[in-house]
Amino acid sequence: MELDRRSFLKGAAITGGAAALFGVAGCGPVATEAVDSNGEARSEADPILPLDPPASWDREVDLVVVGTGGGGLAATTLAAESGSSVIAVEKEGTVGGATRHALGYVIFAGGSKLQNELGAAWPGPEFDPVASVNELGPYYQYSLNVPMYANVLVAGAECIDWMMEHKDVPLVGVPRVYFDKEVAEGRQNAVLGMNGTVNAMEAAALAAGAEIMLNTKCETLVVEDGVVVGIMAKDADGNEIYAKGAKGVVLCGGGFGMNRDLLKRYIPSCYEQALQGGPMPFHTGDTFRMGLGAGADYAGLNSFSCWEGGLDEYYGDGDGSYWHYFWNGPRQLLTNPWLMLDKQCNRAPYFGGYDFQEEYINQGFSNGEVTNASAWMSLVGHGAYAVLDDNYEETLKIICNKKATDKSRVPIEKDGTLIENNLVSDDWRQEVLDAIDRGAIKKADTLEELAEKVGLDPDRFVAAVKRWNEVCETGEDTDLAVPYNSEWLVPLKKPPYYCAKIGAMIGKTLCGLRVDENMHVLDADGNQIPGLYANFLTAGGIAGENSYGSQWTNTSLMGANGLSWCSGYLAAKSALAGK
Repeated sequence: MELDRRSFLKGAAITGGAAALFGVAGCGPVATEAVDSNGEARSEADPILPLDPPASWDREVDLVVVGTGGGGLAATTLAAESGSSVIAVEKEGTVGGATRHALGYVIFAGGSKLQNELGAAWPGPEFDPVASVNELGPYYQYSLNVPMYANVLVAGAECIDWMMEHKDVPLVGVPRVYFDKEVAEGRQNAVLGMNGTVNAMEAAALAAGAEIMLNTKCETLVVEDGVVVGIMAKDADGNEIYAKGAKGVVLCGGGFGMNRDLLKRYIPSCYEQALQGGPMPFHTGDTFRMGLGAGADYAGLNSFSCWEGGLDEYYGDGDGSYWHYFWNGPRQLLTNPWLMLDKQCNRAPYFGGYDFQEEYINQGFSNGEVTNASAWMSLVGHGAYAVLDDNYEETLKIICNKKATDKSRVPIEKDGTLIENNLVSDDWRQEVLDAIDRGAIKKADTLEELAEKVGLDPDRFVAAVKRWNEVCETGEDTDLAVPYNSEWLVPLKKPPYYCAKIGAMIGKTLCGLRVDENMHVLDADGNQIPGLYANFLTAGGIAGENSYGSQWTNTSLMGANGLSWCSGYLAAKSALAGK
């Protein structure tokens, strides 16, 4: 895999108990070798070829699950509760994957028991999955697989109803999203919003007799006569473990937003334009490559979703990292409506969100954090420049909408609601100062000096700030097609001044293994690969082909978190039924 002059995560390694608890211990990049044993160039995008069956198996069960994010937990729990034997292998030190860090289970189209009672469906008053997908067609160039997508929506409703039957699952419907009850009531911060649900479903899986093997990395699939019959994994000590799945293998390893070789090959727009990878450092695409090695086709070419606020520290100055946590302090600050400039010091657009910016034209389709990312990464240099003065703390109190849908724009305060972790603190101010110290956010006593530090033309930069202050004095933004709200127009007058280049950080990679409506993996001729299933986002195609930024709920009508749970549920259900 391609590395920069520094490592992906130099200065960002996470260690200790809290890191292990939340599934990011050992979050370095995929290892890269320039050549293989034959002296030929090697790429971390190449398929991982399967092995032949061993002379004897270390484990023999009905179902093998690879990865224990929401989808893997759903698959594992469903199999165990159905009376089947099941093993799940997880390369990290805890279950949950990126799911722990999600905010809620989106179910926009409806169909759950609660939604049916409330009449909460889309696009009509009653749940109609085919109509829902057809309504999306124009936004995805009519490249959606309607039968597959519609069946996923049916599974989404069935899965959340099934999850709600489990003891201690703390979700409440509101009604298009199911949130953790404590998050919904403000007693827990949105960070690690699915932590309680993950813990409850893990407990349910174990209580039903599932075996979950942590710190155990699946290395490859095992194939016999064209049938996927199991996996070979290695534990923390490097011991090989061959596990046979009589009814199949379900791949739930997530996407590949931290594998730049895969990005370059399958999502080149994302490779070229996103400033930061993600969503978590363990998204290295191993299971995608295993499926390709078994002969799978792929779907969703060049499709991805993204969030605003990726600091330019990989290509620019700072710690050299290709990954920073979604909720990091600088992001909490910089994604609010400051003066935003492009490379030529023209005003860059800012979209607040569908719920509080009157002339935001994407109403009903996405939050502003998604639209901003698409807008900014399409600019020259693939980012916008946020400009602040030394009054930024006081200004933030004015321009930050704490009722906004995009909770990541609301700074985390010391109010006791944040779950203790080693990823983000409740001191965003110090995290911002740290970013200034490492050069990711530039600071200068004069505007001219600041422009020089960020690589912008000083004359144009000074003129842009002068014009901004003039607009602020009038109280009406006449410079942007989608104007700022009047309360956002706060002049920049108190030195020192600050500036940072921000752009897109990868939310989800939406290219993956091609699957049918039952999450059965397909080969290049559209035939099922016997024994092999995958959930999203090891699977691809949910956002069609060439989806730039994926505006609709940042991934799908199930979001990404709900999509993971329900597609893992559907994959296991199909495997157990032999579909």
